[in-house]
Amino acid sequence: MTTTDVTKPNHSISFFDVGEHVIRVEASYLTGKERVYVDDELVSEKLTWRFQSEHQFQLDGKDVIVRLKVASMLTGPVAITLIVNGEVVDADIWNLKRILKTNATSQVWWKTLLIIFALGLIGGVVGYFVGGALASGLKG
Repeated sequence: MTTTDVTKPNHSISFFDVGEHVIRVEASYLTGKERVYVDDELVSEKLTWRFQSEHQFQLDGKDVIVRLKVASMLTGPVAITLIVNGEVVDADIWNLKRILKTNATSQVWWKTLLIIFALGLIGGVVGYFVGGALASGLKG
């Protein structure tokens, strides 16, 4: 098995080798979108918010199941398990620290989101007081 680390915030990509084929599993923990590729060809796609989901397909006459199981929404871990003909072949575990891992480019995204949130909060507080002052001033 080959696994890359997170390429996007709240997103995992796992790779599994099955014979001559490479199965890639992409899961977004922010949107709930799951995709399974075999040799870069999409074979299964789901949008789910469940604690467990399965993607089933045939590969070289074998029944293949990719199971994603979340132990806890708040703390993880997330297990991605590859099952071929009813037998667990491989698994990849994504804990919360690994899921939230960010690189230099994604840190800018988080800082931008935090700034937008802070500005919105400040704008809401200022708007509340300005609106209250205008309402009492116009009331007479």
